[in-house]
Amino acid sequence: NVKDLELIIPKDLKATEIMANINSPWIPTQYLEEFLIELAANHYEKQYGDRMTDYQLGNLKEDIKVEHLSGAYEVFVRSNELNELYGIRHKDRAHSYKVPFESLLNKVLNNKDLSVKYAQVDPNDPKKEIFITDEEQSNLARQKAEELKEAFKDWIYKDYARRTHLEQIYNDTFNNSVLKTYDGSQLELEGFNHHISLRPHQKNAIFRTIQDRAVCLDHQVGVGKTLCAIASCMEQKRSEEHTSELQSPPLS
Repeated sequence: NVKDLELIIPKDLKATEIMANINSPWIPTQYLEEFLIELAANHYEKQYGDRMTDYQLGNLKEDIKVEHLSGAYEVFVRSNELNELYGIRHKDRAHSYKVPFESLLNKVLNNKDLSVKYAQVDPNDPKKEIFITDEEQSNLARQKAEELKEAFKDWIYKDYARRTHLEQIYNDTFNNSVLKTYDGSQLELEGFNHHISLRPHQKNAIFRTIQDRAVCLDHQVGVGKTLCAIASCMEQKRSEEHTSELQSPPLS
């Protein structure tokens, strides 16, 4: 039994076949943290022309924490560099952020609405406030979110050790399904025209129709779908699975 199962174990997928989004829950949060640290450090180097010291990197690591608990992400980020890259500044107070990077990342990871809203006095009731969406800043937030997602996709598989680790995680966790195959080579169609030789794919299709009862024959034009359908119906009728059949080919 073990040997038979080993024969049908799915082939491991490679990174090029695995979608790795920034909010894919199967990706360890340590890689999200490493990605953010590298983003911040690279921006610092571009801005000041020098790399962060070990002391600065140590502080940065303490200021970036991402956890995935009970199906939701929790984010703690304190980084001027990431705010400068992806934060949305307050339209009335340019020195502060209306949407700091921490808030943007939290919304991206948890698939939340990225609309930016400002409180205004309700014209119908001066004692109340209403929130109005700022379309320009909302679009900017969505743009920065897309840039962040793309930056992560570009980064995640660049390191060989990280790539092979993620491949292992994905294959061990999700790559556990094998499509059912149908072998019709043993079929002997009683009464079938002996001047016609069915191809292997046709016999497989007939056998699948007999087994599953409801199928979609999505073969290319000219490879014998109509004959498969007719033979499948006749074989089901012969075996008394059906008592009557109706073929209705479309007119071209």
